Amino acid sequence: MITQQKSSPHDAILSVSNRGTSLVAIRMGNWKLIVLDMTGIAMGSKISNRYEPVALFNLADDPSEKKNLAAEHPEKVTMLQVKLKQLLEAAVPSITKENAVE
Repeated sequence: MITQQKSSPHDAILSVSNRGTSLVAIRMGNWKLIVLDMTGIAMGSKISNRYEPVALFNLADDPSEKKNLAAEHPEKVTMLQVKLKQLLEAAVPSITKENAVE
């Protein structure tokens, strides 16, 4: 109901976790790319056990994100990584205790 059956006006959606850029994702159409910076993720954590450092999913076919298609679609991974980098560079940093203005 939120979109009232209309398509999104955005070509890509950026998602950055509360862990900062150690866990980021981008969605374009049916494709979702998740990128983990394993230096910021504890080994054995739920996230490191669920995803590989680069994971690509076709949400139309796999909404539960079970089958990583990154190896089968390297061109899609590259395209989404480029767009992800552009969005991260243009994103406004979130306010944290370290960068809050008082």
